[in-house]
Amino acid sequence: MPSSASQTFLRELDKKLWTAADKLRPNLDADTLLPKLLSGEKTTAAALDQNHE
Repeated sequence: MPSSASQTFLRELDKKLWTAADKLRPNLDADTLLPKLLSGEKTTAAALDQNHE
């Protein structure tokens, strides 16, 4: 089970990502936005994996 600090970090990251997506959404169509979101998700997952090693 993730530590309290990890859970807090992930909640804050989630808020920041949704805020960024809300700002980008009016300016991008789905074909443009989806690759950017997936790229960010992969980058975040890779960073989290490195922190757990």
